[in-house]
Amino acid sequence: MALNVEISPRKGGGLVVAPKGRLDSVTAPDFEEAVDGILKDKVKVIILDLGSVDFLSSAGIRVIFKLQKGVLGNRGVVVVSKPQPQVARVLEIVRAMPKEQIFENTEEADKYLAAIQEQEVERVASQKSANTVVSANLKIEVTPRKEGGVIISPTGRLDTITAPELEAVVDKILAEKICIVILNMEGVTFISSAGIRVIFKLQKGVLKEKGVVIVSKPQPQVARVLEVVRALPSDKIFEDIEAADKYLAMLQQKELEKLASKAVEKMSVEPKAVENDNLKVTVAPREPRGYTVSLKGRLDSITSPDFEKVVETIISAEAKIIILNLAELVFLSSAGIRVIFKLQKGVLQRKGVVVISKPQPQVAKVIEIIRALPAEQVFASDEEADAYLAKIQRQELGEV
Repeated sequence: MALNVEISPRKGGGLVVAPKGRLDSVTAPDFEEAVDGILKDKVKVIILDLGSVDFLSSAGIRVIFKLQKGVLGNRGVVVVSKPQPQVARVLEIVRAMPKEQIFENTEEADKYLAAIQEQEVERVASQKSANTVVSANLKIEVTPRKEGGVIISPTGRLDTITAPELEAVVDKILAEKICIVILNMEGVTFISSAGIRVIFKLQKGVLKEKGVVIVSKPQPQVARVLEVVRALPSDKIFEDIEAADKYLAMLQQKELEKLASKAVEKMSVEPKAVENDNLKVTVAPREPRGYTVSLKGRLDSITSPDFEKVVETIISAEAKIIILNLAELVFLSSAGIRVIFKLQKGVLQRKGVVVISKPQPQVAKVIEIIRALPAEQVFASDEEADAYLAKIQRQELGEV
């Protein structure tokens, strides 16, 4: 049965997304198709109206997570409106949404979003004023670079009287561990040893973070002083900001190539396949920087150490995308679940993702229950947990 998903524009910007019916493994693909369209359009504000959803499974939650992750990636926000009690309980258990982002109605959600936007306007205004320093002899503006880092633009005399003002700005930048600084000296008419000292401090602090400071557009008399005292190498003094940006782009390209080369080296250490009487694990590389890992047999306390060795190799290779193909896995115990969690945690630390493909019904049931269990649900022993999981799988297979 197809799922009806109504999408309508919000008066204040963004969309209201309202699925209607059951949101389960059968209908989740319909919802995901709608979500993919929303993410493609890079919408930043979503009200997810769940007032007409009467059932929510792990498949539906996965798509909600996908929506939330995609919108957060665009620096946006997803809030839930009007969930029915049973759906709200599921969201609470799996923590799909923070409690403060679940609302009784769309109007309440709109008020929350309006408050967020007002706070952001105030923050930007505050930040703008904080990033401009004005005194009798010196004005300093700090502006973010689109490609990362900041541009510091002092205007006036940089001497013993004004150097402390520049130093206060420098201290703030160093505290924030900014790695790319363009020092636009176009407006500086005079620089003394006190000003040079602050530039040295900026350069030393940024270099400690493996960053770079470059000077743009110094007036001839200032350029001469910098050259004489060697405050900056001549290859890091540029005629304009565009030339400085080209230099930074070249540096970043070199760094990307170096990282890519290291990644290739690590990925070339391909995890070995495992095969024994109870478990077969095959690993196939997939682009970009990932693997498809296929398990056949039983993943239990006996076989999980073999699988764990494969997982450790995958984590050390810094793989970013893992497809865990469970089509031929017939049994999953708590020991196996522990290793899957280990894989997931390791890949998430690399800002990657692990997805599970084609689990058999009994295994899918275990995964669904494990994700849905309240945090306080514990067992006295691994044996007790395994007995519980085995019973679930036998029930799913119709053996009980």
